[in-house]
Amino acid sequence: MPRFARVIATVAFVSVALMVDANAPMEVMDVFAAHCTLCHDVEDPPKGLRLDTQRGVELAISRGIVRPGRPDATQLLTRLALPDDNALLMPPLDTPSRPNAAEIAILRAWVADLPPLPTHDDRADDAPASPAPAEDVERLQALGAHVGMLHLGTTWLRVDLTRVAFPLAADALDRLQAVGSWAREINLAGSDITEDLGAIVGACPHVRTIDASRTPLTSLGGVADATELVVLNLTGSAVGDEAIASLAGAPSLSRLHVGHTDITKDALNTLRDALPQLSAEGVAPAGAPEQIGWTEEQLSVWRAAEALWANYSRGDWEAIREQLHEQWVGALADGRSVSSASAWQKAYEEDTKPPYVVTRHTPTRVRVVGDTAVLQSTYDRVPPVREPDAEPSSLTLTETFVSTETGWKAISTSMAHTPASEAPW
Repeated sequence: MPRFARVIATVAFVSVALMVDANAPMEVMDVFAAHCTLCHDVEDPPKGLRLDTQRGVELAISRGIVRPGRPDATQLLTRLALPDDNALLMPPLDTPSRPNAAEIAILRAWVADLPPLPTHDDRADDAPASPAPAEDVERLQALGAHVGMLHLGTTWLRVDLTRVAFPLAADALDRLQAVGSWAREINLAGSDITEDLGAIVGACPHVRTIDASRTPLTSLGGVADATELVVLNLTGSAVGDEAIASLAGAPSLSRLHVGHTDITKDALNTLRDALPQLSAEGVAPAGAPEQIGWTEEQLSVWRAAEALWANYSRGDWEAIREQLHEQWVGALADGRSVSSASAWQKAYEEDTKPPYVVTRHTPTRVRVVGDTAVLQSTYDRVPPVREPDAEPSSLTLTETFVSTETGWKAISTSMAHTPASEAPW
């Protein structure tokens, strides 16, 4: 059965569990049992969605698959009414039975009567009524930006500026301004940004998440003016104590990442006094990664992996070949095995139609034993804005590296789809 699309917007780095008591009446559970649980039961349910238990229904509500009080915005219902030739139709045509009009009416009445979800942000569904103008999106993309949907079913956008030239030219800022009212998440990780963040915030008044990690960023002037900013990632940046002091006026900031910076605990404690809601992670002096559990050797492995996947996201296969061990082998998320960079490239080109925009590469653990290292990480990506039916994806990577005279090289790579309960979408 095709996979259900997840439609709840989640904030990067923030885990939000919105559990409710579904209390689905027996007639609703009977409809699920008759038409849905052939696939959506205990045996490897698509997207982790189970409809055979009340707990599974609760999860469907908390993940946004069911929208309380909004049957017309509930994909569990809207996908029942799709044309027969639509790949997203539920249940698919080859299933033994499909719900009739009376059964669909039962489901609609149940969804309409469900109480609203508790939420950490009452603006979560307050997306712009219409999508960003396509011509404005294209003008921004022409500068090297990537623009993608924040999640399916919304007009909010995730804007990746990692390949835009800094400092921003006036024309670049104008193009960002044109789509800025739709930007909910900004990715700058690894870019050359130094002092432009305030201007970006000014152009994107509704931004909630900014990733400025691994940048030469030194100034946060103007960032406190982002009245809806919740998450700010400064890991590995050049930001110091004086810069974060300017965040004291940020009204919504609740998660700050400052690992591998010169930011001191005293400065962070002062900021916490001003922002009682603030949770900060990764506080450690620069040059002392062991204080947060990373040795320099582990960091060197991570840097090698990050460089590899940065080239992968660009499709730079010449650089990738130099980063792979001559005996490299790989296993893809769909179970295919590839034994060369050329085979991997072919699979990449087949799998990236539409071309996905990489938004986040996050390490989970790394272990180094002698000249060998094993790294696990997650790799998140979203479809481009012009592909409304494509789904975001999240991959779990397991990689083995070996130390060579020219640095760490990947000898094996394995991809698997991240379990639905752990994916950020």
